[in-house]
Amino acid sequence: MITEDRSAWDAFYMTVLALTTVEAPNNLSRAGQRFTVVLLLGGVGAALYTFTLLATVVVEGGLPKRLQRRRHQRMLESIKDHFIICGYGRIGSIVARQFTRQGVPFVVVDRSPERLQAAIEDGALGVEADASREDVLKRVGIARARGLIAAVGTDAENVYAVLSARVMRPDLFIVGRAETEDATQKLKRAGADRVISPYQIGAVQIAQTALRPAVVDFVELATSSENIDLAMEEITIAASSPLASRTILDANLRQRYGVIVVGGPDDRSLGASLGEAVVNTAGEFMLQETGACLARAAVAITGDTGVMHMATGVGTRVVALFGPTVELFGFYPYTGRAVVLERDIDCRPCSAMGTERCPLGHHRCMVDIAPRSVHGALRRSVP
Repeated sequence: MITEDRSAWDAFYMTVLALTTVEAPNNLSRAGQRFTVVLLLGGVGAALYTFTLLATVVVEGGLPKRLQRRRHQRMLESIKDHFIICGYGRIGSIVARQFTRQGVPFVVVDRSPERLQAAIEDGALGVEADASREDVLKRVGIARARGLIAAVGTDAENVYAVLSARVMRPDLFIVGRAETEDATQKLKRAGADRVISPYQIGAVQIAQTALRPAVVDFVELATSSENIDLAMEEITIAASSPLASRTILDANLRQRYGVIVVGGPDDRSLGASLGEAVVNTAGEFMLQETGACLARAAVAITGDTGVMHMATGVGTRVVALFGPTVELFGFYPYTGRAVVLERDIDCRPCSAMGTERCPLGHHRCMVDIAPRSVHGALRRSVP
């Protein structure tokens, strides 16, 4: 009754056809039926096995990992003008975060799987390998790189990494991390353009902060990537640029672009014209050194410039000469220890930051501020 008066084979054969959803001719011989059953069971079994294998690959993450590796390789092959960070320890991770904030492309190379995983989780492009090997440096695009940061755990590894990079790219800019003075010399001999000792830098920063906190705060404000209102940048002037071979005064950068420029070597001739009794430091001081000098000065005589604001920030008395600009614009020393000298003439102010040249050609706003007025303000400022 269960098989409807059919034989066990016929019931099995019809069950296989029903489960596989295949319609077969009714006049097949017993041998043809056996072949059909073997073919159907083999085909369905192969399909189920293939489906199970694909499901396992997808569920266990094999496919995403393969796709990620291919994407990773394509990114390594296409990246250019990037930095190679060797080591993702305490120093390397901080460097990577600074590059990320400023949108600078970079690749991390570290032998530690844990540190490399941390770099990838932070969004970095990384390679688990020895940074001193030439094949690894080729893989991370040293031929297209902008620079290399050697910040591996030991000085010996940093020396090897710097040496390998210098051999492969004689023109590459390389910064090395050193823990000892001996390592500093070895890294320089290996080819590092700059060698940084975190302990020395940290100690100097602590001392400067203790002695001149206002100067340190100003430099940090001007150099921090988190600040968008005030920033210091290093710009290379090409030989074909309209600014080439021009002094900072002639270039008129502040009036044209709102940029405050620290004086360079080209300004030494102007300082030298003041005579031998004047100590001429034009072109020699960095911003931090300028701030330190202002912090020790009794009074600063300056125009409406960044130096005026630096002097105000470190608490130094200021004699400010205002020519094309006026205090009403808000660009004045925010302190009661300042004297502002200006002349009330009809052509002032020229604009918010002055103009490249005096529109009337007489520069009276500055020429009319007599030396005796400056001398008198200086005598009133110095206790």
